[in-house]
Amino acid sequence: MGLYRKFCSGESDQIFDQLKNIKNRLAGKKNNLKKFFEDELDLFWDLAIFFQKLSSEMLVEPAKCTEERFKILNELISILTIGCVSSNVSERSTPTLLFIEGKVSPIPQIVTRILESGERIPVRTKILLFDFISGIGTRKQGVAAISYYAALVDRIALCLYSENSSIRDAAVNTISYLSKHARFLKVCFIFKN
Repeated sequence: MGLYRKFCSGESDQIFDQLKNIKNRLAGKKNNLKKFFEDELDLFWDLAIFFQKLSSEMLVEPAKCTEERFKILNELISILTIGCVSSNVSERSTPTLLFIEGKVSPIPQIVTRILESGERIPVRTKILLFDFISGIGTRKQGVAAISYYAALVDRIALCLYSENSSIRDAAVNTISYLSKHARFLKVCFIFKN
């Protein structure tokens, strides 16, 4: 049974513990991540689907924006970020496919919608998403994929003007990181005074 279905059937505490265990295992050593992608690639894609469904549900139904759901969403984002940052351990399992196959995957649109959601989504979740975007940008094709989504790039740029200093800092860090890894792209940011 998929993680999302287990979550919907009321097993949220068990799911949260399972996600924490996965995150801790992957954050440990590079070999753990390589082994994970070789042996449990289906689980990674299950986590990506869980992220898609949970975040989409929370964006559509504000009543579902609960602390419990945000804890799980934050764990999912952290795991996906670890996978993207270390995606060079396995070419066949490159998590940047989450963005590259955007015609099939709604993840770029979901990330954009979360960043533009206002106060409903906690700052912590948005900052984790900036880390996720940077993680996708660890590979050339990831930066190219991000640049393909003009709405996401615009949203990142608009976050530079956020009233929240943590979001502004995360946006600056993401832009800085992506621009360092985008030597093959012509990047232009215009700042107005």
